[in-house]
Order: sequence, then structure tokens, then C-alpha cells
Amino acid sequence: MRCGREGMSTHDWQDALRHGMKALNRMELQIAGLVAFEGLTVREATERMKESYANGRNHYYRALKKLRESLGQIGSRPTREVNDVRSPSKRF
Repeated sequence: MRCGREGMSTHDWQDALRHGMKALNRMELQIAGLVAFEGLTVREATERMKESYANGRNHYYRALKKLRESLGQIGSRPTREVNDVRSPSKRF
């Protein structure tokens, strides 16, 4: 079974990401956000958070693992079906 974003609507992908992010604790969410959205390195993010690099790195990789596991289940989650609105004679 192939899992991934292919064939998903933007809304479904956002829902899947939102669901995955709910699994993260505060520290994991904070460091993942600093790296993903602010473009910081893990080292820069840990300095900003006033955490040790080892601690921050552990939080970051735990967050990635949780998100991968959550997003890896996309193929098993039902998605909204999009119906073709064209008439049967106009389908290619």
C-alpha cells in the first residue's frame, strides 16, 4: 500500500498534519516549529529555547518520528471522495 500526499486534497492534507501535530508535546511542537517555519537549525532553535543541544535534538527527532507515524497512516484513513461533475459523455 502506498501512503502519501498524492491524490489528497489540500484540505485533507491540512487535516492530516493538524492531527499529527496534536500528538506532539509542547517542547516537540516548539522546536519543530522553529526549524520548519522559521528556518532555524536545531542548534539555533535549542539556543533560542535555552535548552541543551542534546535535549533539543531529542525533542526534534521525537517530533519527526511522531509526525511520520501519524502521516504514514494516511492511506488507512478515509478521505473525502471527490465526484466527477462532468457528464459521462464529456469524460476523457
